[in-house]
Amino acid sequence: MAHLTKSAWVDGGIADICAAPGGKLTHLAELTGERHPLIGIDLSRSRLQMIAENRERLGLNRIQLLQADGAQLPVKKMNIILVDAPCSGLGVIRKNPDIKLRRKPADLQQAAALQQRLLNQAAEHTITGGTLIYSTCTINKNENERIITAFLHNHPEFEISPAGDFVDIPWVTKEGWVETMPEMEKTDGSFCVRLQKRNM
Repeated sequence: MAHLTKSAWVDGGIADICAAPGGKLTHLAELTGERHPLIGIDLSRSRLQMIAENRERLGLNRIQLLQADGAQLPVKKMNIILVDAPCSGLGVIRKNPDIKLRRKPADLQQAAALQQRLLNQAAEHTITGGTLIYSTCTINKNENERIITAFLHNHPEFEISPAGDFVDIPWVTKEGWVETMPEMEKTDGSFCVRLQKRNM
């Protein structure tokens, strides 16, 4: 069993609080080099083990892994928090058509409630001036724009950083987030927004 961090993380750095299976986390490690401490958090020990194996294979040993609930974070303030939230997966039906049979209205409500809890925790643990990134692989507005609208209402210290300032792609909306739809160039459906924590 690869090493998992047991203690709370120090201030600063980047946290992926729904880290498994780890593709985004390892990519972040490759992009940032030695500039930022990185921690991957996930509730599932077996899924964290998958990340640990990839960490060893890629030689990204500075990534620390912590088994914990992202809705009850045992970390201090972080510079950047990524919430790639568990969701209904309605954006990837093209690849997984059985989703249409398995998802029930109650599942979508439960997903939205969890997403709200994850964002609230992430907000509490983001430093002033820090960045909170929220993403899903769904096209359900109740898990995407309505979650963010409610979050900004309850957390006026956050504002959207317009995605067009960072990426040159056709899927940036007027609201400033990135939203892809399955009918657009045969992409999967997804949602991503970058939030900045201001001094109030």
